[in-house]
Amino acid sequence: MTQRFYRAAMTLFRYTLPLRIRLDVYGRSRIPKRGPGILYANHLSILDPIIIGMISPRPVKFLAASYLFRIPCLGRFLRWAGVEPLGGLRTTRETLKQAQAHLSDDGLVGLFPQGGVRRPNAPLTIEPGLIHLTRRSDAPVIPIFIVGTERVLPTGSYIPAAGSVRVCIGEPFLLSEAPAKTQKEQLALGIVRLQKEADQEGEH
Repeated sequence: MTQRFYRAAMTLFRYTLPLRIRLDVYGRSRIPKRGPGILYANHLSILDPIIIGMISPRPVKFLAASYLFRIPCLGRFLRWAGVEPLGGLRTTRETLKQAQAHLSDDGLVGLFPQGGVRRPNAPLTIEPGLIHLTRRSDAPVIPIFIVGTERVLPTGSYIPAAGSVRVCIGEPFLLSEAPAKTQKEQLALGIVRLQKEADQEGEH
């Protein structure tokens, strides 16, 4: 049920969202078509995981803040799509264990290390879960920067407005190659660099 629902939902989004949203994607080929990978992105809207799922060449197992599962309809959709909750020590530990198993099966895992939806100008923080997962799996991490979803589907809205969304995808890298004390900074820097690229693309 989960895989069928995920594929059906993404097919529906790929056909319907472009009717409302202009989507510009840079670096799409950097998402690996095979092998394990951890996609991590800034988080401006609940639309972000749908956008990432649309542009990925294969299914992504997302990890999401547990409060989202308490929202009527959205929570049910997340469960059907195979999204795993993060929140509370036991829940987070079990979810990271499942994500690790998914990576061991050469799957893609997607998460938002800021821990929830943030304002565009909010400081970029990296929650410990991403560090833990990358250290345990040694899977390549792929930074993603998204801009525009905060206007298309702002917090509190559930019907997308017409607008444009820009997505920049960075080069995969192994976090294990960076010294342990700088790993959090390296992850944040991956998204900051893409933000600058997105700003430059927007000026052209």
